[in-house]
Amino acid sequence: MPFLLFSATLIRPLAGSRIVGEIRSVLFVALFVVGFLIYRQLMRKKVVISVAAGGLTVDQRPGDVFSFRDAELGQWRAGKGARVGRAFVLGAGPQCFVLGEAGSPASGIPVNGPQLDVQDLEAWIKPRSLDELLAVVDHQTESGQTITSAAPGTRRPYNWWVLLVGVLTLLFIAGAGLHELRRTWYPAYQYGVGTPTTAIIVGCDKSSAKFHLISCTGTWTVNGQTQSGLIDNGFDRNLAAGSSLAVHVKDGTAYTAHSVRTAIFLVALFGLLLIGLCALLIRGVWSIRRAR
Repeated sequence: MPFLLFSATLIRPLAGSRIVGEIRSVLFVALFVVGFLIYRQLMRKKVVISVAAGGLTVDQRPGDVFSFRDAELGQWRAGKGARVGRAFVLGAGPQCFVLGEAGSPASGIPVNGPQLDVQDLEAWIKPRSLDELLAVVDHQTESGQTITSAAPGTRRPYNWWVLLVGVLTLLFIAGAGLHELRRTWYPAYQYGVGTPTTAIIVGCDKSSAKFHLISCTGTWTVNGQTQSGLIDNGFDRNLAAGSSLAVHVKDGTAYTAHSVRTAIFLVALFGLLLIGLCALLIRGVWSIRRAR
C-alpha cells in the first residue's frame, strides 16, 4: 500500500501540491520502515539439529554434544500466561540449548518439567518437527536425521516470496529515494542559477509546527521589473513582514542561502538513509544467495 500511495503522489497535478508533498515525505519514511522489516525477514537464519551417537548437536553450538539423558520437555510462557507452548531443553546448566514450540501444540503441554519464559528460548521449532525430535530422543536412534527449525527472528528456507519482495522493495526505494533527493536538492540548484536581488517580506505562514519548512511571500525587482511570489527560506522562522533579505530568483520563486543549507542537510540525511537501507537489503539478499 505505501508503494501505491507514494506512486500516486508523483502524478501531476498532484505532485505540485504542498499537502501532497508532505504526504509523500511521510510515505517515503514508511518505505524505509517496510524495507527494514523486510531486511529483518531476509536476515533470518536456519538452526540445524543433528542426531549423533548418544546425543544431539546444534550448528549454533559447534563442538557441543547434548546427551539424550539430559533432554527435558517443559513449557514456555509469554508474559503472565497469555501464550503457552512446549519447550524442549537440550543439555543441563547454563550451557543448555532451549527450543520453543511455534504455533498450536500438536499434543498436550506438559505440566511437569522446566518452566521457562519466552525470553529463554533460543530457537523456534514447528510442532510436527518437535514431535519427530522427541520420537528420536525416546528411541535414542542413531539415524543421523537432520531436523530444521526456525529460530526467533530467523529465516525459513522456503520464503522465496520474501526474497522477491525484498528485491522489488530495494528497486522501488532506490527509485523513490533518487526522486526525493532530486526534489530536495532543487532549491539549492535554483539558488545557484537564479538572479541575485533583494526581496521584501510580505508575510510568512508560521502556523505550522516547529522544524516545518516555512513558506513566505514577498516582492523583488529583476531586470527593472517588480515581481512577487513565494520565498523558500528553509526552516528559518525569524522572518518579519517588511524585512528584507538577499535572494536568488528563478522561475518566479525566490531562494535564500538558508534554503540552500536546508537542502544540503536534507539531501545528506535522506542520502545516508537511502544508502544504509539499500546496503541492508543487499546484505539480506546476498545472505540468502550464500545460504542456498
